[in-house]
Amino acid sequence: MAPHLSVVTAVTLAHSQGFSSFEELVAEKFSLTDGAELSVVPFHLKDYSKAKERVTFGKEGDVRVSEASFFPDRTSFKVKAFGKELSLETKVP
Repeated sequence: MAPHLSVVTAVTLAHSQGFSSFEELVAEKFSLTDGAELSVVPFHLKDYSKAKERVTFGKEGDVRVSEASFFPDRTSFKVKAFGKELSLETKVP
C-alpha cells in the first residue's frame, strides 16, 4: 500500500553511513515518495520526488519562512505559502 503523504526534510552527509555515494543516499531517501499521493520535499531536491504531486519548501519553495525572531522563551516567524502569509509562534526558543 502506498502512502498518502511522504515528507523528506533533509538529505545530508550525516546520513550517509552505509551508502556508497550521495546519489545512492538520495535515491534511498526519496524511495519514500514512490507511489505517494503527495510529497513535501526540499526545493533543491524536488526532481527526485516520485509522488503524484509535490510541495516544496526552502528559499525558492512553495512554502518558505520569510522572517524569524528568536527570544529566550519562544520563536516567532512568518511563513509564505501559495500567495498567503501566516504569522506563527512556538514556545521553542
